[in-house]
Amino acid sequence: MKFVEGDVWGPRFCASEYFLLRAGCVASICRLMYKLHEKQDISGTFWIEFNAAGSEEYYDHWHDTSRFVAPDAMLLVAECFSSCIENFDTYRPIFIEPYTARQVGGMLEVFASAHPKSQASKLAVDLAYFLVENARHSQPVWMLGV
Repeated sequence: MKFVEGDVWGPRFCASEYFLLRAGCVASICRLMYKLHEKQDISGTFWIEFNAAGSEEYYDHWHDTSRFVAPDAMLLVAECFSSCIENFDTYRPIFIEPYTARQVGGMLEVFASAHPKSQASKLAVDLAYFLVENARHSQPVWMLGV
């Protein structure tokens, strides 16, 4: 894993950043962690998948059009989801209807503007765009947890 110098935002840290700070490192997790990834950019199975290739009854896991977020990065923006989705949980499949996707997208945009220098700001903007763009086409999104 590579590390870059930078600020760790706010009072909340993901577990990896907390470990680095406890170890005395003046670093934060590489910007790659706080990115919305495409399927070809990732390996392994420890990802939160955002899948817009299915319907309410069915989803096509690991679809080429899916986007993926690292679980530690998802912790930073999870509140945007939990404020719009009842019983939100990153460890189970959640069907996000277009109306809710627009609401979550709006919350992510608020998060990004409130934390413009945070590592997770770009992730929030990209994830908001993905959700809102699919909602614009009346396409629901499955969030498939780790």
